[in-house]
Amino acid sequence: MRSLPHSSHPHSRRLLLAAIFFVVGGLLVWRAVAAHSASSPPSPAPPPFSSFSKVGEEAKSGKTGSSSLLFGGGTTSSGGNKLIKEGGKKKSKSDKMERFSFEVFGKVQGVYFRKHTKGKADELGVHGWVMNTKEGTVVGEAEGTKEKLDAMKTFLSTKGSPKSRIDKCDIKDRKEVEKAKYSSFDIRR
Repeated sequence: MRSLPHSSHPHSRRLLLAAIFFVVGGLLVWRAVAAHSASSPPSPAPPPFSSFSKVGEEAKSGKTGSSSLLFGGGTTSSGGNKLIKEGGKKKSKSDKMERFSFEVFGKVQGVYFRKHTKGKADELGVHGWVMNTKEGTVVGEAEGTKEKLDAMKTFLSTKGSPKSRIDKCDIKDRKEVEKAKYSSFDIRR
């Protein structure tokens, strides 16, 4: 085996090895998901990230196994989470999908507002898009559960990026939707 290239940075080998392990780990997860997808009927959209947090709660309480929550098998549970079995997937009553459009006014261009908006959306598991306008505002659309969209609305109205100044945030057309329109959160140009 060839040795790793020498660099003047003392931690370069560690960083390179960490990157290799990260990529290999990601490939293994992708492979496991692909293998599961091939053995089960296709689903219209991946489960929201919030369902992963319930895995630990359910497993600790002994109500059902974690794999049944991740992959939609098993039995329904009753009690605090009020889970409902819909088409082999477990959904909470609070997991209904909503969507809204937004426009943010103020100093929101040239201050990495879109980048921070995408970061927050990815952190929350919100899907949609964001883009600058010729008028100097930022517009977009977001979809997710009520709780996730409430958190996104707070972010858009009060935080944004560190160098931004938000004068106003208009939320329009907030409504419940049956089907997801987006599978990720994108920055449009």
